[in-house]
Amino acid sequence: MANFVRGFSSSAVGLVRGQSRNVSGYHRSVLRTCSAAPRATSNVASRPQVQQHLQAASVRLSGIASRRRDLSCSAGDGTPDEPSFEEIVKQKNAENPVMVYSKSWCPFCGQVKVLFDKLDANITVVELDQIVEEQEVMGALMSLTGQRTVPNVFIGGEHIGGCDDTMALQSRGKLKDMLAAAGALK
Repeated sequence: MANFVRGFSSSAVGLVRGQSRNVSGYHRSVLRTCSAAPRATSNVASRPQVQQHLQAASVRLSGIASRRRDLSCSAGDGTPDEPSFEEIVKQKNAENPVMVYSKSWCPFCGQVKVLFDKLDANITVVELDQIVEEQEVMGALMSLTGQRTVPNVFIGGEHIGGCDDTMALQSRGKLKDMLAAAGALK
């Protein structure tokens, strides 16, 4: 399982970093899943369903303390030396020719991803609604770019903007040149 520094995933480090908040977030998603199940009259998950999902969460969280040593660096005094989310976002943007911070349900994000697919560009997409650290990454993006909406597009480490900005670059014929300069074309 990749740690959150490399992939912004719901991994052990992401859960340990803010364990109580993230666990409750996980439980909220479990409850949402339970309440989406078809039932006759109630919108509330049944007690056995909730208990079953909470037990699954406990199994998922077991062993995190022992894995934490393997996934984080130490400053020598036993405290983890974890980068901030802003540093992680900057690092991801520098490492990848094109970064798209997206939400899976967003139609504007879909338009941008389809455009890059048509241009045969090599892009990295982070689906924010599918990671535990969604709010932290959104906060980091907001402080770095001033943009609180998705998609949030970076080409060659430079912030491009959202869907309208990306489409405007395409209509002016500049997008393909930027992708080529960033080494993103296949």
